Amino acid sequence: MRRRDAVARHPALHFVVLGGLVFAASAWMPARVEHASGPPRTDEQILLDEALAIGLDRSDRLVRDRLAGLARLADAGAVEDAAALEREARRLGLAAHDVVVRRHLVQVMELALARGGPHHQPTDEELAAYLERHRERFLQPPRLRFSHVFFARDRAGIAALPAAQAALARLTAHPSDTTGIGDGFLGGTGASGSGPELVRAFGPAFVGHLGELPVGRWAGPIESAYGWHVVRLDERSPATLPSLAAVRGQLLQAMRADASAARLEQRLAELRRREREGRS
Repeated sequence: MRRRDAVARHPALHFVVLGGLVFAASAWMPARVEHASGPPRTDEQILLDEALAIGLDRSDRLVRDRLAGLARLADAGAVEDAAALEREARRLGLAAHDVVVRRHLVQVMELALARGGPHHQPTDEELAAYLERHRERFLQPPRLRFSHVFFARDRAGIAALPAAQAALARLTAHPSDTTGIGDGFLGGTGASGSGPELVRAFGPAFVGHLGELPVGRWAGPIESAYGWHVVRLDERSPATLPSLAAVRGQLLQAMRADASAARLEQRLAELRRREREGRS
């Protein structure tokens, strides 16, 4: 009894409790007072009530440790018995009023309500139908494939830009004759990728010009982060829907997430219905 009295008398613990009560007065207690005649309570308040009603706060280790920790912090170590500290925190109402505990209990309830039985394994037909319904989520972005002759900014001899301009004139007259032209480029003389991939490799200005080029004709010079390039756009591929095999794992994950969200909403709707009936 003396330990409990010492904890209860500690000024720091009084401050913690006061903070919890202020929070309750502004966000929790009015909802309880208005339960019978006021506006509907929020989903968070309903879920918290359910968690406390089923004793989740007493079985969840994080909650128990949090409550004991609050009391221990306030008590500055005068009481070492974790069970006694937890009991005192509960007596003071922290299980319902501490923000961290509230949020944790609500999140656990949401996970519990969203959880289903054994996972249904969708058929290929169901996966294909889902892919078609949500095609915008799985579309592969447009891709560009190009060849280029590179001229390094720090090259010896003729400066990069004049050398690239001379190369463009030669390639315009003889499109297939790239022998002995240009400097070595780490990625080779060809590249392909989506816009974001190419931006990471060559820079946004280069890719912006690249997207405007006609297919099959040498053009430029175009400046990149490395120097100047004479470029031939070889292929411009539109956005495509990937094959079922390529995105099977993503489809399964997305379908399960959607099913969990639907279960959560359905069960929340049932709790709201019970709430309304209790108010009538």
